[in-house]
Amino acid sequence: MIDLPLWVRGWLRRRHGDTRARVTLHYRRVYILPTAQGWFFAALVVIMWLAATNYRLNLGFALTYLLVGIGVAAMHRSYRNLAGLTLEPGTPGPLFAGGTARFPVTLINDTPRGRVAIVLDAGDGGVAEDVGSHNQTVVGVPRPAPRRGRLTAGRIRVTTRHPGGLFQAWSWIEPDRAAVVYPLPEAHPPPLPAGRTGDGGAASDTSEEDYAGLRRYRTGDPLPRIAWKASESVGELHTKVFSGTRGVQRRLAWGDAPGLAPEARIARLAAWIEMAHARGEAYTLILPGCSLGPGHGERHRHDCLTALALLPL
Repeated sequence: MIDLPLWVRGWLRRRHGDTRARVTLHYRRVYILPTAQGWFFAALVVIMWLAATNYRLNLGFALTYLLVGIGVAAMHRSYRNLAGLTLEPGTPGPLFAGGTARFPVTLINDTPRGRVAIVLDAGDGGVAEDVGSHNQTVVGVPRPAPRRGRLTAGRIRVTTRHPGGLFQAWSWIEPDRAAVVYPLPEAHPPPLPAGRTGDGGAASDTSEEDYAGLRRYRTGDPLPRIAWKASESVGELHTKVFSGTRGVQRRLAWGDAPGLAPEARIARLAAWIEMAHARGEAYTLILPGCSLGPGHGERHRHDCLTALALLPL
């Protein structure tokens, strides 16, 4: 998208008001200009008018004025296709680096007319959606997440070229929403650091006697734990899950990966977190300046991966 000067951005923000939360596109927020096809259409109308004037063709005048009326009607309809539409941004779920975040935006149409071909674009590919009269729909606006951290939605452009593609009406919102981007786990991590059982003894790796079931494959799951036969039967990868009934507690510390660069350490800790979570084991994550746990379950996994995602280096 065009990088506007700061003074232009300031003027537009004052004109638009706050666009971080729920926004209704009133007339001051909607802009409209001809498309390339629109300019060609206008040039054709001018040529027809000149020809009709030069040769005094009444039929030519009639056809010219008919096309002018069609153009004016298309401009009016394009504007009305956006005006009055309400947009309410939501918060996307977490994802791993290298994936694509989808920022949910609810399109709310409180009018008796339907909205056709509404396109939302954050600069990485638009998504088109129709909204019926007195209806609403949720659109996931894609944004790539190349690295760990917090990914903001940025400016989301809202456009339409309906009907006919002669004019493009547009507006935008800047939601104050962000997605947590987990670090990408190491592809082939070493085994988990030795844990401790509930009675304080050293624990060995969980055996097949602790098998608890299957779940869908997650990035970073160790290859030996993939249930290949079951995955083939259902058509997608599944990972074996172990109950961890022995009460194993793991200690996953920053110092357990010596000799690695900081980002490589983060990737290894992320892989170990996924491995311990898949086994159902309790674990403590120890990072420079903070410690999380012991704990287990989805919430503890999210807290630990978020701490790694936001770890300053």
